Amino acid sequence: MKIIINVILVFCFIFLSCTVPESEHIERTLYDPDLHGWKTASWTPFGVGARINGFAYGNVNGRDTYIAVSGNGIIGWSYNGDFWHKAAELPIHFNAVAFGNGVFVAVGNAGRYAWSFDGKHWNVNENLITGYGSENINGIAWGQDNFVVVGGNSNIAVTTSITSDGLGWDSRRPSANATTDPWNDVAFDSIGGRFYIVGNNGRRGWNGNVATSSVWNIQTGGEHVGNSNITKVTVGRRGATSSGSETIGIGILFSNNRVAIVLHPDFNFGYYIDADLAPLQFIARLDQWGNPVFEDHVLFDITWGGGYFLVSGNASLIGHWNSANPSNFSGRFWSSMIFQEFDRWPTTSIEALNGRFFVGNEGGKIGYSK
Repeated sequence: MKIIINVILVFCFIFLSCTVPESEHIERTLYDPDLHGWKTASWTPFGVGARINGFAYGNVNGRDTYIAVSGNGIIGWSYNGDFWHKAAELPIHFNAVAFGNGVFVAVGNAGRYAWSFDGKHWNVNENLITGYGSENINGIAWGQDNFVVVGGNSNIAVTTSITSDGLGWDSRRPSANATTDPWNDVAFDSIGGRFYIVGNNGRRGWNGNVATSSVWNIQTGGEHVGNSNITKVTVGRRGATSSGSETIGIGILFSNNRVAIVLHPDFNFGYYIDADLAPLQFIARLDQWGNPVFEDHVLFDITWGGGYFLVSGNASLIGHWNSANPSNFSGRFWSSMIFQEFDRWPTTSIEALNGRFFVGNEGGKIGYSK
């Protein structure tokens, strides 16, 4: 009997150690883009062929909580970013996820979205957003005590309430430059207090007070832009200039795999911050010799954290530019790396969260910087 009990205890110890490694602390260098310090997550619930489309972080009841969403409707959660659990599998193609005011919100195609207050238990909207309809929701961001979503048919919506019963919304489709072209992404600048949106045919815009104003400052075309589709946007900072101050850097991706860092808060491609960057207001994907860094890659996502802009692409590509380095103001010194542990799967999502970079690929894998 004693032997049997010992065997059972050993089995339970091994089982629990393998299935629930809830390590709360992982030694790391904040926002380290060096792939020598990266690793793949020990376990994820998404499965091969599940495209990871977004990440979010929130502190829930005093615990770090990470969320990842995929195109096959699976939502995963993790306390440490290394071992992931399946929170839900829903009939929604998820495109993005965000956290704010104690709630996670994941958005997807056909006007569908889901929300959760703990990251583990999720609810799905039964009614479509009034004025938004069944158009795809392509992006979501939190700021100014509101969620903002953007998507098909030039739709924009802003939350009016967040309760245990769900989210209330107000459609804010801009009348300026009215079109049926989609908005593809949205980001919030916590320092400048503005939302930035990007879409097809070179459209981009901003709003500094979404709670009270439905007026978005929309621009189209222009030098270096033309009718190119803008697919992703992130907001960061460029390091101290010759005058000693940091400046905004709005990072965007184009559908033809160009990268730009716009250095003006009004999304003005023709504005020059100072003489250091005057010739290079539009920062293309070039190395120090003027050659394209990403000429053979499709780019999927862009983020900023700790002084670095990072992009992700096919063949497990991750590229980065140190925007905080005074000797690299031109933006030409991009470095590109292949994340070997992703087995050449396209790296479809990249996000800076809680001092680390997270990447997800088309094969259901997640990687992170230590």
